[in-house]
Amino acid sequence: MSKNNKRIKNTKKQLIMMTSITTLAIIVIITIICIAINSIESYKIEPRADRVESYEKVVKEKNESYSVDGWLRVQGTNIDYPVIFADDSFDVNIDIGDYVWSIESEDKLLNRTVILGHNIRNVSQTPLIANKDHTRFEQLLSFIYYDFAKDNQFIQYTKNGKNYIYQIFSVSLVDEYDLPLSGNMSAEDQKKYIEDSIKNSYFKYDVDVKSDDKIISLITCTRFYGETKYRFKIDGKLLADNEKTKLRKVSKNKNYEEIEDIIRGGEENE
Repeated sequence: MSKNNKRIKNTKKQLIMMTSITTLAIIVIITIICIAINSIESYKIEPRADRVESYEKVVKEKNESYSVDGWLRVQGTNIDYPVIFADDSFDVNIDIGDYVWSIESEDKLLNRTVILGHNIRNVSQTPLIANKDHTRFEQLLSFIYYDFAKDNQFIQYTKNGKNYIYQIFSVSLVDEYDLPLSGNMSAEDQKKYIEDSIKNSYFKYDVDVKSDDKIISLITCTRFYGETKYRFKIDGKLLADNEKTKLRKVSKNKNYEEIEDIIRGGEENE
């Protein structure tokens, strides 16, 4: 073999080796970037205990005896409101600012915390997305859209000075007559509730929910099907203390495909 041929052959080997090394380096860099992105917190906790105290003063100044159960925040929305305990004497239309309400209250966190709120102006088949003029639970309907749901997955509930973070695992429209409002369910009933919520959800969340997990349910009204008996519902699972708030994979369920043509126009209103 001539010297020129040997030189060409060696050059080719070197190029192949350099290409392989470069490719490997690129793969390593991409892997590191992916790991870094994955480890980024997708939700930043903002303490709300001080707001609970401030709102309690507002209630007292208006000579009302209602108790403030906690404070609710929902990622991607302007839902950042006090939660009032709605006992038998509670008037859900009382003028004490913007608020949502719970129908059960205990010092400890309930196995299922149920919070309800008004939706007056965002009840159509094509709800507006995060409209700044909406209050109470009107922006909750933003979660009917897939792109919004996959990018916003966390609920913060501040109670007794502690911030609890829930990761959403179910978004659905349900008949109010099939919707339990009590959080004091038996273990068997809670298991069935979780199973039904996952089955009826428009989206499949890569979130492992066990029957003994503490959950939260946010509920509001809608006229999506032209009737007032349906409720829009979001369920979340309580994360462990110091558990990272990472976005999980979200995909569309078959029942979402059934309404996708109906709501497609709503995304144009964003």
